[in-house]
Amino acid sequence: MDKKWVITTVALALSLTFIQGSQAADDDELLFSEPQPASAPRFKMDAPQSEVKEAAVMGQAAEKDSAYHRFAREPGSTQKFQQAKEKESIADALAAPADYRQMAQKSVSETGSDEGLAAAQGAQSDEGPRTVNAPSVRRMQDIPPRAAAMAKPMQSTAAIHTWFQKMVGIALNHSPEVRAALSDMEASSWGVKQVQGQRYPQVTVGTSAPFGSFGNGASTRNNNSLSDTSVSVTVNTTVFDWGRISAELDSAREGLNAAALAVKEIREQVASSTMAELLNLSRYQESVKVAQAYVNRMQKLVTMLSGIASVDKGRASELVQARARLLSAQAQQEQLQHQFDNTRIKLVRLMGVEPGLPPALRWNGDLIALNTALSALHDHPTLKRGEAEIRSADAQAESIRAAGLPKVDWVVQKSTSKDQYGDEDAWYTGLNVQWSAFSGGSERAQRQAALAKMRSAQEKVQVSRYELEYQIRNMVETRDSSLQRADNYVRLSAETDRVRDMFYRQWYHLGTRTLLDVLSAESDHFNNQISAINNRYDGYTSNVSVMYNAAILLNWLVKQPGMKSRGQGF
Repeated sequence: MDKKWVITTVALALSLTFIQGSQAADDDELLFSEPQPASAPRFKMDAPQSEVKEAAVMGQAAEKDSAYHRFAREPGSTQKFQQAKEKESIADALAAPADYRQMAQKSVSETGSDEGLAAAQGAQSDEGPRTVNAPSVRRMQDIPPRAAAMAKPMQSTAAIHTWFQKMVGIALNHSPEVRAALSDMEASSWGVKQVQGQRYPQVTVGTSAPFGSFGNGASTRNNNSLSDTSVSVTVNTTVFDWGRISAELDSAREGLNAAALAVKEIREQVASSTMAELLNLSRYQESVKVAQAYVNRMQKLVTMLSGIASVDKGRASELVQARARLLSAQAQQEQLQHQFDNTRIKLVRLMGVEPGLPPALRWNGDLIALNTALSALHDHPTLKRGEAEIRSADAQAESIRAAGLPKVDWVVQKSTSKDQYGDEDAWYTGLNVQWSAFSGGSERAQRQAALAKMRSAQEKVQVSRYELEYQIRNMVETRDSSLQRADNYVRLSAETDRVRDMFYRQWYHLGTRTLLDVLSAESDHFNNQISAINNRYDGYTSNVSVMYNAAILLNWLVKQPGMKSRGQGF
């Protein structure tokens, strides 16, 4: 009698545990996907022998949960909470994944084991579920894209060129640096005109109005009053000056050439800065979207745990962890938003207007080869400007040398002043020779200074060449490495997306993961997404730097098919 009573009691307890365990399974809903429909098959899978320990832990968890249902609260409270949350989140939930039967059949079909298939099908016996009903983990191609990645990126090369050309044209038309460089070039052009004028006859006109004469000396009765006012005219034409004016003219022309090349440098710099900031704006725009999706996931998790903790005080620590991670996600989002706003401010400084939001770019074309960039250095404005400065300094030194030699001028002059006899001076014409025979060494010092300036310019050109070659090689390496890392991070993000989904299900349905594992997986997935974006845009920015250091950026913008440079500031 006692044995029969014990068996009856044990059977009743097991039945009650089975019923409440099934109800707990019905309570489970996924945070990041839609709940399974009512008609979805429930797959009951026997635990493999290698997972006996995991099955034992799951059994203990089910037993504790049943006891809690019996003695702590009314059954089905979690189900009521999940049903209420389901109505709020059903609109944006993802599609329900495939069930475990498909995974088991796929696994058996790959191994070719008929016995394994029979064992998987036999798992749906009437012995009761060994595990709770959890949807299968989807393969990478089965995972739909997230909302942050749903926007179609701009991939057309012509569209990207057109957009960049429009923005850079606005920046060039607005840039005060370009206008200042143009003013410097204008000043240099007037300097050339000034030197050219020395080749023409120099006409000097003067007048003299005497008030009186005093002191000892010859009589000056004809220059004692304002009525004796006289006018003088002098025409001085350089006949021979050992090439002084020609050297000065060469120096001025080289200075004008250097100023024109400086304008091109400034324009390349403005174009590079504008394109780099536009890329950063697109970078931070994508990053903010990813951060917003991360914040939304953390907010949903906090909302869910708030409801659970309200009926299960023992899980309050999980709510604290989720809130801490939510605050961290919000701080990261705010930091990215701050960088986005700062970039917009920089673009207003560069363009003078509020920039339009850029599209999501996929700019994998137009990668400049290393040899192409290096071969363009012979036309680089920085190097050519340095060479022009060398020639200008050399011509200046030659001009100083010629100025120390005798100079022959043809002079024509006439004055209306009268001598003591009342006669005017006649017209005079002749050759004048002038020679600065001794100047205390100042002339030699001036020439040596010009030669030293020329040698300095030569060294600067060499340094600039080395630096540009280094920058081009470095940027090409950085670009290729960044784009490769971006591809790796994209694949890694897809895998960590699956990992965080698995961890969540293992925590929520099986209890084999802690909430900290779930939060860490979410954080890793977010960081990998941000790293993929940053490396991709680092590659784009490095490609722009390659074109800038090779001084082919403006040519790349202008020479695209179907583009017009007129009116765009180019």
